[in-house]
Amino acid sequence: MYWNGKETWGGSTWDNMTLFDDNGHPLQSLNVFKGMLNGYESPANTASSVSVKASAVNGDAADLADVKDENAVKAGQDLSLSNYLADSAKKYLNGVKGTAISEASLEEIFKGLSDNLKSGQFAGKSGSNYHYEYVLPGKDSAEKLANFLKANQNAKYGDNLAINYDVKLVKDAKAIVNATSKLSATATAVWGLDNVTIDSPIVKGQALSSDDTAALEKAISQYLTGEEGTEISADTFSKITDALNAGVASNKEYQVKFTDATSVYHYVFYFDASSGDLAALNKGTKYGDPIKVNVSAALKWVKNL
Repeated sequence: MYWNGKETWGGSTWDNMTLFDDNGHPLQSLNVFKGMLNGYESPANTASSVSVKASAVNGDAADLADVKDENAVKAGQDLSLSNYLADSAKKYLNGVKGTAISEASLEEIFKGLSDNLKSGQFAGKSGSNYHYEYVLPGKDSAEKLANFLKANQNAKYGDNLAINYDVKLVKDAKAIVNATSKLSATATAVWGLDNVTIDSPIVKGQALSSDDTAALEKAISQYLTGEEGTEISADTFSKITDALNAGVASNKEYQVKFTDATSVYHYVFYFDASSGDLAALNKGTKYGDPIKVNVSAALKWVKNL
């Protein structure tokens, strides 16, 4: 065993297994000793950006010709879409700069992609009403995933990820009126903290206050508006669930005085899965109808004053 070109002692076969692989190549564990001697610098993390493009544009030829220039979409064009990626999937865009994004992470990003998106309605040159529909290319979920993985093979953190949508122009028989659903939120589970007593705590079965309900609605506002009378999809309810599972903090704070400090607490709300699937709880619910949401309310420490 040598160190800095000089023979030294103390190593063993156990050391070899810890520091080198079966072919004698050094393992990452050697960086521990390098860091102890020279200081260790953590690799820089970065977030990959996303490029959303139209992979194809379909529709009746006469209808496509009727679209005004400001509303026209061409294959290969960048798309200005919102709500195409769930917040819960965005964490998989972050990693050590320059390292490969694993297929498992790409699959998680794909799971967060929205399918069957719709644009707002617009008028054509003739006065007819149209909207665009955006679907991930592929005949089924397996092919859609395969297309996404192929478009992003060898992608590294810091690279621009490609998300493609097939675009279809749809002629509307009538003007579309949008409606926004409100929440009907109930605390079906409540979690406190040992030795912490607050004034007017939330209790199980209690309807959330208007302020707390408004905080929930703000966190999921992008999913609450759609064509009036249209049934809200299971996919949309799934995205609402994901957004709520990230945790939504109440704006109301509680101060508790202890012997040596005053601590501040607030409730954080999560979707209560024990009460059942959100789509099943709201079967048949349409945009404009109230959405029933059951949440767990967890009391959390915020800071000491």
